[in-house]
Amino acid sequence: MNATKMPVGNYDRRFRGVFAGFIPITLLVVIVSIGLYVYLSQWVNSQIAACQAAILRYPGAVLVSEEERSIRPPFGPVETRLQLVTTDDAATVEDWYSRSWGEIAREASQSDPRNYSAPPRGWDISVRADGGSIIRILAVCPTP
Repeated sequence: MNATKMPVGNYDRRFRGVFAGFIPITLLVVIVSIGLYVYLSQWVNSQIAACQAAILRYPGAVLVSEEERSIRPPFGPVETRLQLVTTDDAATVEDWYSRSWGEIAREASQSDPRNYSAPPRGWDISVRADGGSIIRILAVCPTP
């Protein structure tokens, strides 16, 4: 065996450029950043969708308009404005919203009393000229 052995502690002393690892590290940072952005975007959108699905809508009311506006893009809360109309009088509608809100607040306070916060009361009921009621709802999802 005529194999020459390298002395212990010897390593390849070939010159590598100053930017030898720049391209792989840059690609890794870009890929991780894109992946994180996609994950956060999907997570925030699912939180917003769950919050908007929980908005109280009066039974039998007809949706007249719905408007969404991002408060702080890209991952900030979304302000949702709804306008509904119903043939029921304003007192009945207000009573239904107050009872429903009370039930939700009671259930939330009993399920987790330490982290309880009352849900926002973001509705306004007004009387329509031709009878019935107009319901305007403002919700910020998810709550900041």
